[in-house]
Amino acid sequence: DEIDSLREVDTSDSDTSDDSSEEEMKRIQRRSFKHKRSMKQHYMNFVLERADFTLSDHLRGTENRIDLPQYKCLLFQILFSLHIAQREYEFVHNDLHLGNIMMKHLLVPSHITHTAFTFEEKCWLCPVAHFPYMVKLADFGLSRLKLPHNGEVIYNS
Repeated sequence: DEIDSLREVDTSDSDTSDDSSEEEMKRIQRRSFKHKRSMKQHYMNFVLERADFTLSDHLRGTENRIDLPQYKCLLFQILFSLHIAQREYEFVHNDLHLGNIMMKHLLVPSHITHTAFTFEEKCWLCPVAHFPYMVKLADFGLSRLKLPHNGEVIYNS
């Protein structure tokens, strides 16, 4: 194994370093690079619906205070989405902050009073009058998930 064969090489004094040590370092680096290239790599690509603004942007506006009913709907949507993703894919975001919480303004007809969230025959309702937004999580650059069909864990870094 290349990693087991690595040893520290003192290169602090250029006059005393010999060509064989430098050549050995280059050889080990080449072998390590070839090993990394041969590793199987997976990539996650997400195409997300365009959101209107981030939660961070929304809270910066002085007129955009969030009252308790709005806060409950906002927090519910965040936790609901994380719960489903974690339950189905053992998903971990690893970089969740106000700038990665996107919000899309809902244009709903006046006769619709609630947004319904359903999972496993249970339904939760958020009043649209209190919180007319759909929350979306973004920036999965540090996330990980486990594929349910084969158990393979994918890290997005």
